[in-house]
Amino acid sequence: MKTWRGPRGRGRTTNRLQHRTWTDPRLLLGIVLVLGAAVLGARTVAAADDRVTYWAVADDVTAGSSVSTEQLTPTRASLEGRVSDGVLRTDEELPAPVGELRWSQDLPAGTLLSAQHLDRSTDVDTTQLPLSVASGAAPTDLAGGDLVDVWIGPAPGETTADPARLVLESVRVVSEGTGVDGASARTVVVELGEVDLDGEVVASLSTGHVTLVRRS
Repeated sequence: MKTWRGPRGRGRTTNRLQHRTWTDPRLLLGIVLVLGAAVLGARTVAAADDRVTYWAVADDVTAGSSVSTEQLTPTRASLEGRVSDGVLRTDEELPAPVGELRWSQDLPAGTLLSAQHLDRSTDVDTTQLPLSVASGAAPTDLAGGDLVDVWIGPAPGETTADPARLVLESVRVVSEGTGVDGASARTVVVELGEVDLDGEVVASLSTGHVTLVRRS
């Protein structure tokens, strides 16, 4: 009499069920293909972004004023050909330390920074003149960088036949503040550029009533 041993092939079925699917070559090949596609896609996207980080002007600036780090902001742009000539990249050094630089021209916010927009303070030959300006003889919101005409004339209430006269035209304000006569006057420093002063003008500025007219 034969002993029943169950259906044939049962042992082989058990082995197949215990087979570890993560070692299946087809699964491994699929993982490799997915990873390869992800890496290739990332490299393609990176290669397509050919933008470069440049320095831009964060706020409006005026010619002659000092450059500060707060006025510079990094921005990414894609420039081609001669458009990129002279534009300063953030990975390049500025022409000089920021503390030694001045703006060579007025610039609106967002302008990409070029070496031509900057002057070294030591390379700029300037003459500065302090003026004692009485209260009410200049715009209350006068600020560094403003262009003004300087007039000399009679003080308010003073009777004289001499009319006011223009002694300096379109000079730039360097700084302004409270000054020599307490609250009744303030000292405004202007930059003369290529203007040559003579003794008569200096004397009239020292003794006369100074009025500053801002040019728009």
